[in-house]
Amino acid sequence: MGSIEIQFEEVMLLSKQLTEIAAELKSGIGEKLSENLYREKSVWKGEASDVMTRKEVKLNEELYREAFLLQDLANKLENKAKEMYCAECVNRMFAQTRIYL
Repeated sequence: MGSIEIQFEEVMLLSKQLTEIAAELKSGIGEKLSENLYREKSVWKGEASDVMTRKEVKLNEELYREAFLLQDLANKLENKAKEMYCAECVNRMFAQTRIYL
């Protein structure tokens, strides 16, 4: 089978790595947000504190969305790799049983 299996394994590994990165990003966002908000409240006062809090929350929401998009990309990559692998297996089976006249 050769080349197609190697490429399939590479794509699956990349998909797994993207999934891990997305998971780390998602888990780190919540922790960092609460840490940053607590630290900012002790330093910033009044309106400046509110502005910084809103910016921090907005930035973290954007990061969280990106993490979900990254996870979605990893899932699509994995699914397409599986589809291509199955199609290649079927093509090879047909090639082995094909009779040329």
